[in-house]
Amino acid sequence: MSTNPLTTLHLTSKDLRQAADLLRKGKLVVFPTETVWGLGANALDAAACARIFQAKGRPADNPLIVHIAKTSDAETWALSIPKEARMLMEAFWPGPLTLILPKNPLIPDSVTGGQSTVGLRVPALELARQLILEAGVPLAAPSANPSGRPSPTHFSMAWEAMQGRVEAILEGPSSLEGLESTIVSFSPLGVHYLRPGSISREALQGVLGPSIPVLVGESSPLSAISVTPGSKYPHYRPHTPIRLFEHEEELPFEVQNSSPLGILGVGLGLDSNRKWPVRWKIWNCVTLEELARILFATFHQADLLNLGTLWVKRPQENGIGLAILNRLQKATIN
Repeated sequence: MSTNPLTTLHLTSKDLRQAADLLRKGKLVVFPTETVWGLGANALDAAACARIFQAKGRPADNPLIVHIAKTSDAETWALSIPKEARMLMEAFWPGPLTLILPKNPLIPDSVTGGQSTVGLRVPALELARQLILEAGVPLAAPSANPSGRPSPTHFSMAWEAMQGRVEAILEGPSSLEGLESTIVSFSPLGVHYLRPGSISREALQGVLGPSIPVLVGESSPLSAISVTPGSKYPHYRPHTPIRLFEHEEELPFEVQNSSPLGILGVGLGLDSNRKWPVRWKIWNCVTLEELARILFATFHQADLLNLGTLWVKRPQENGIGLAILNRLQKATIN
């Protein structure tokens, strides 16, 4: 990436035509989706997509997800679509689900990390779909953050992360989901649940029925795992250390230094008889969906508050809890 920062435009929904024109010209535009904010480029322009890797500091072998405006567009950009994929498209598109399919050769190898497959998704946020339609090209778009850092879920996070690295950032609503999309691939063995997201393994199985297995973890072949965007490197880490806990007794009641601490979780039953230090910051969520929605924003706030540690209550390992735990584990990898 050049040492000279770019002049970054702050665009709004009234500026969609300008944003689309920038994308067609090979420029980078950050835009909102219902999952996280995306760092977008024309997916058919290899040079533009190479700039995504530079802007993020992302390894070139880490594939990008390609965003399309309509379900029918998958017929253009995938060479074949298995029946299981069509079932999931009908159930979950537009939405936070990425399908890995054989790619049209018009999609550059730089987008797919040299793989013969591509991850396709139709975002649920109407503003994102309008941008893709206006641009007239599919958009390659990983999360709009420096590689390894928390993904942005509202405009101010996206602006702080990418201002000076891209030509424009499109203002829009905060992310409703808060986690990157679920990613699945397909093989004769069944459907492979490669990255958990707000669409759970149980939800997928409910659509596919018992005759089509949804395989996760070691059941997925290594060849499928290798093509998964975001699977090869540590992600999501704030500067603040993250620690997981299951019971209140694990929390350090006696604070040994002056740094305030944070606690994040669902249904925190913090003992009211304890005189917790007043400088502790507590995020007590009602549901796992709320926790998912604010997770990355809380990481960002923890850094702004200079917290010594953010303690996060370990979620259950099913439904969206599995996706939250996946992000937490990657955020705590050294």
